[in-house]
Amino acid sequence: MKALVETPRGQLQCTLAEHRDALTRTEQPGVMFFGRGNEPGWSVALANETPTLTMELNYGEESVQQPYMVSVMDNEAGRVVLENADVTPFFVYASKLVPALTA
Repeated sequence: MKALVETPRGQLQCTLAEHRDALTRTEQPGVMFFGRGNEPGWSVALANETPTLTMELNYGEESVQQPYMVSVMDNEAGRVVLENADVTPFFVYASKLVPALTA
């Protein structure tokens, strides 16, 4: 790829310094969205057939899989909000009843 930039001082020639191949559905079957990053290495995938989010963290040493639901879909803004669809509580509140002292 090349680009030509016009400036008051003349023309600048630009070239692509790095080329990255796009992932294909063949490389990630059954996935409608896939993202990855580094430092430390991570990836996230949204399954096609079931609403399941899979995250791999720390260069694949940890893996988390959660059901999700779409709570906001704003096509104009290009925004989607996903929420955890697991009905298991995020935390458990435990209380211990202590009898009151009487005189």
